[in-house]
Amino acid sequence: YAELAAVSVILLDRRLPDMRAEEVLPKLREVVPDSDIVIVTGHADLDSSIEALRLGAADYLLKPVNPEALRISIERCLERKKLRLEKQRSETAFRQLVESAGSIITIVRPDHSIVYLNPFGERYLGRHLAEVIGQDCMTVFLDDESRARAEQAFQRVINGEDLHNFEVGVRCHDGLRRWMLCNARKLDDYDGGAAVLS
Repeated sequence: YAELAAVSVILLDRRLPDMRAEEVLPKLREVVPDSDIVIVTGHADLDSSIEALRLGAADYLLKPVNPEALRISIERCLERKKLRLEKQRSETAFRQLVESAGSIITIVRPDHSIVYLNPFGERYLGRHLAEVIGQDCMTVFLDDESRARAEQAFQRVINGEDLHNFEVGVRCHDGLRRWMLCNARKLDDYDGGAAVLS
C-alpha cells in the first residue's frame, strides 16, 4: 500500500475477482485517507451506490465508462483535493500566526466556555489551556468590576457587532489585576459552532 500514498485518485472496480469494493473501501480509506476513490461497476443499483458513498467513495460510475464522465469525475476529485490542501495550509498558517502572536488570543463559545487560549495568553495570565478549557471566561479571567460590562459587550459581538479597543480588567493567576484593550469578532463557524475570537 505504500506506493498508493502518492496517488490522488483510485479507480476501483466494484466486483473484484476475490472480493467486493465495499470490503476494500474501508481498508483503502485507512491506508490512503487523502486519495479519492471512484467505484466503477457494470451492475448498478441504488443500495450499492449509497453504500459505496457511505463508505467513502468519491464517485460511482457505470460501465462501460464514458471517458468524458470519467474525466469530469477525476477533475472533481482533484479540485476537492486542491481545496483540502489549501484549507490545511490556511489553517496551519493561522495556527502559527496565532501561536506566535504577542497578544492574548482567546476563542470562546456563546455560553462563555473557553475553547482556545494561545501560548502568550497562557504565559501572561498564568493559566494553561488544559486547566481553563470549557470554563466560563467571565469568571476565570475577568475581575468583578469588568464582568457586567464585558458580558454586555460579548452579547453585542454574538449579535454580529465587531468590538474595538474595549477596556477590560483581567485577573491573572498571580492575583494581579491588569488592564487590557480587547478587540473581538464573531466566528460563525469555529469547529462546528459559533464562537467569539478576541
